[in-house]
Amino acid sequence: MHLNWSDDIEVPASVAKELTSGVLLFNDEDGLLLLLPYASESVVCYDLKHGRQVGAPVILRRNPDRGLRTATVMVIPGLGVAHLTESTLSLFREDCSLAWTCEDDFQGWTIKGHTSHELLLIAGDWTGREFQQSRALDDGRRLG
Repeated sequence: MHLNWSDDIEVPASVAKELTSGVLLFNDEDGLLLLLPYASESVVCYDLKHGRQVGAPVILRRNPDRGLRTATVMVIPGLGVAHLTESTLSLFREDCSLAWTCEDDFQGWTIKGHTSHELLLIAGDWTGREFQQSRALDDGRRLG
C-alpha cells in the first residue's frame, strides 16, 4: 500500500485483494485505517502515521464457497463499527480494536439499524416475509 506521508506498508496478498472491494474506515484523529473485508477472512488495522500494521489480523470464520460470502457494515457513532458476514457478527471499537465477535448462520441477514443498546438484523425469504433479530451491542448475544 503506497502512503504519501510515511513509508509504504507491506500488505499481505489476501488483504491487497480486498482493498478495492472491502470497506476502509479511517480514524482521522488517531491516523488508523481499518479494512473490513467483503470476501476474505482477515480484518486488519494500519497506523498510517507510522506506516505499520497494528496488532495481529482478526481472522473471521467464512463460508468455504467464496461465492456465498457477503458482508454488511454499519458505523455506530460513539461506539465503532459493526461488520456482519454470512458466518460472523463483529463489533470494532473506534480505535479499531475488536470488541467482540460471534459466530452463527447469518446467510441472508443484513444490518437494519441500531439503538443505544442493540443491533437490529433483518432477513427476508422468497415469499416476501421478513424476519428480525436483535443483538446486544455490549457482547453480540441474541436478545429476545
